[in-house]
Amino acid sequence: MWNFDPSWPASANEMTLAAQLLACTSYTRSLWSASDEEHQWRRDEVEDALAQLARQEEVALPPTLRDLARRLANIQQLPRGAAEALLLRIEEEAKRALLADLAEAPSTAKEYVDRRASLEELPWLGSHARGIPRGWVPLFEKTAQLLQKDSRGAPDEARQTEDLKEKYGTLRWDVLGDPLFYQLAFLAEEMSEHCCLACGQRGRVDDAHGILLTLCDEHARLRAEAPRQLSDLMYEEK
Repeated sequence: MWNFDPSWPASANEMTLAAQLLACTSYTRSLWSASDEEHQWRRDEVEDALAQLARQEEVALPPTLRDLARRLANIQQLPRGAAEALLLRIEEEAKRALLADLAEAPSTAKEYVDRRASLEELPWLGSHARGIPRGWVPLFEKTAQLLQKDSRGAPDEARQTEDLKEKYGTLRWDVLGDPLFYQLAFLAEEMSEHCCLACGQRGRVDDAHGILLTLCDEHARLRAEAPRQLSDLMYEEK
């Protein structure tokens, strides 16, 4: 969902560009590994994604990300080694922008319960907040902060969460409301791909026995050694 709007909070547009850059790096790598049969449609997918990066001139976006977007659009002209180095830099800068200004996750069970209860009071979230694991509490707090900055969108009462769950290690958040609310829900899903479910630190999808969870290295090790302890930590209430 690569939507931009000059009227939205600047950080929402910046996060959108960051998420788009991350998708483009993935598309580019998929082209490199494509079979002969896949190659043309993979190339079309990459070129379409890169073309979208040039269509946001009316929105104020960070010069660093804009420059990386321009360089990514010309990446096929680079030798493979230089291209891979550029992709790694883009990924790091994009993740930094996507996850900027996130609060620390709750450090105790009481703090987790208290902060989750505060989220439950939001009209657009309500009882769905009970399903938020500890490490993802900051994602919803950031969403709330960005919605508070929006003075021209729908009122909170016109926004609604239909479903919220963790699936395949990442957030699935279905909402109804105005375009900004849809965009922020999408961005929260994108952030969840990089935030440990247990502690909120930088993580990645961990596959153990076919069950996917986004975890940092420490909690991936805990999962291997004491899976029940990890589950208790993610949703600990006392």
